[in-house]
Amino acid sequence: MCILPALRILPVLQRAFSRELPVGMYPSVVTGPFGWMAAIISLMIMIRLLVSWIFAIHYAVLDRKTFAGALRASTSLVNGNRKKVLLSMLAFWTPSLLLMIGNSFVFRITRDVVIRSSYDPTSMNILKLSIFASAETMTTTAVSIGISIFYSILTTRLFFALKEGEVLDSQTLLRKDAVADRPVVIRRPWLLPLLIILVIQGVFFGYLGRFLVVSEIELPLVTAHRGSSFKAPENSLSAVRIAIEDGADIIEIDVQMTRDGVLVLNHDRSLSKVASVGERVHTLTYADIAEFDIGSRFSNEFAGERVPTLAEVIQYMTGIPPSVKLNIELKDYGYSPEISRATIELVKEMGFESRVVITSTSIERLTTVRELAPEIPIGLVVGYLTSLVWSVDVDFYSVSTTILNDRFIQRARSMGRDVHVWTVNNTEAMSRYSSMGVASIITDRPDVLSKLLLRQAEMSIFQLRVLSILMT
Repeated sequence: MCILPALRILPVLQRAFSRELPVGMYPSVVTGPFGWMAAIISLMIMIRLLVSWIFAIHYAVLDRKTFAGALRASTSLVNGNRKKVLLSMLAFWTPSLLLMIGNSFVFRITRDVVIRSSYDPTSMNILKLSIFASAETMTTTAVSIGISIFYSILTTRLFFALKEGEVLDSQTLLRKDAVADRPVVIRRPWLLPLLIILVIQGVFFGYLGRFLVVSEIELPLVTAHRGSSFKAPENSLSAVRIAIEDGADIIEIDVQMTRDGVLVLNHDRSLSKVASVGERVHTLTYADIAEFDIGSRFSNEFAGERVPTLAEVIQYMTGIPPSVKLNIELKDYGYSPEISRATIELVKEMGFESRVVITSTSIERLTTVRELAPEIPIGLVVGYLTSLVWSVDVDFYSVSTTILNDRFIQRARSMGRDVHVWTVNNTEAMSRYSSMGVASIITDRPDVLSKLLLRQAEMSIFQLRVLSILMT
């Protein structure tokens, strides 16, 4: 288990020193029988290992065995008692999971009711929301800690029972000890009320400034990541078409240049993920790429789908309302320095300047775009923070969810720059980022985000701010 992460270096080295890349699994809800079979087998292996090694920590801590010795001893103890261990774990984790799901569900429903009933920032609403936020945090934490404690007790009792050859069922393992039946005497009964008062006071004043909103919050635009890539092959004309039907305001696509200078849509260096072709895009001609089927791996419904050119996408979008724009991300991976100039020339030739924004992780590519077409908005794709981020002349940032926070947004705004966030597919995260005031949310599910924003459009500024705080 310790050496498995190190094996990840092998495909990385293969990508670095070989043009032939391993075929990747296409991320789709329709993975086919092989994908489901692989997932089931992997899950079964994981469960078996977890059951076999369930007492490894006990042997390592209590019997001071080595790492390998603890694994072997745990496996030996479980052998012959596997059914008993499995039933005990099932008896514990089934109600535990139901408890966690129920806790999350109750607070999700309650949160919506509380927010809907608190339209204005009155003192009573702020106090009510503060107490709710504190209660949710403390209850969820208490449930998690409680489950961990009971799991430790269960596994430890099971460990000693199996070592001593006792016959115990799950009810016996969870039964309270005799000492636990002794009455608990609270010698300082004033501590509990004082603690409650301090918690309410601290929570109220802690949230007071955060709940009060003086500035207006605008709902973000919907950016379809590589088109509607949950419903159609990414970076395909079908994905672009469905994204528009799903209510996207911006279609984000990845553009690369072929060996003969044609701009085509594809995200990775190669076409291995979408078409099982290991060759890199910049080494192929457009005639080569035009032969590949990028739809069959996603679903039989899209069999025969081809890699579109940027010109084809722009031509298609000229027939739809001009309110829908195109986010062209330059993804040449350093192999096509002329991609910026070629993209600008094509956009201007087709008269599409007013409907595009151009993004890239490459400062050099964006600088070239700025020089050639200062009227076209450009955005830096930010996956990690460096001092260079703030020194680049851009109009907005396209930021990963892993690093985006309120401080980043505030600094960007102070420089007159918008913030787009990627890639957000969870509805709770969508609500949180929309309430934080980002200009656009980039998602694989534009239909879900569009419906959520329609509901949020009915909320007050105070409610949007509350939603952001409660879901942080």
